[in-house]
Amino acid sequence: MIITPVFFQFFGLGFIWHSIYWGVITLTMLIWGLFIVITPLFGRVGCGWFCFMGTTYDSVGMIRSKKTKYRRPLLWLRLLVSLSFIFSALAFYIINSEQGITNGFEVKLFFLKANFNDHYKIIWMIDIFSAIILALITTKRWGCRNICVIGFLCSLTARHSRLLPVIDTQKCIDCGQSES
Repeated sequence: MIITPVFFQFFGLGFIWHSIYWGVITLTMLIWGLFIVITPLFGRVGCGWFCFMGTTYDSVGMIRSKKTKYRRPLLWLRLLVSLSFIFSALAFYIINSEQGITNGFEVKLFFLKANFNDHYKIIWMIDIFSAIILALITTKRWGCRNICVIGFLCSLTARHSRLLPVIDTQKCIDCGQSES
């Protein structure tokens, strides 16, 4: 349980946003970039095996008594959140550049340090609490599919993965098994 806040701080989307803001290419950006690049081959390994928010969704979803059907992601919401994320980070980067705070992008793998101040503790608790609430009232991984920037980028090519089972959602009865 103690590792979760560390993981959140280093691999959360806020860390990527701050990296862009400061004009720094960090290890976090490279790891998530790798996950996006390998998605067409291996599927959403970053979302399924690495993301703490997805794990929170899945854990809460297992205890939820009401089963919900899969619904297609809301494209307008995905675009709104993703473009807001990217453009706001770039806007602040440009402001920093004009003020002389940053000067081009540079590689500093460990630029942002682990600091468990109240800011990160509060943001971590809000994110986890939000994921729990969303998992209780929405369909499986609704937040991952509709409001996560990385989830959106991975979803663009995930459907082309050749190593994942293909499930016909029209015929699926939610039995938990997949055809090979």
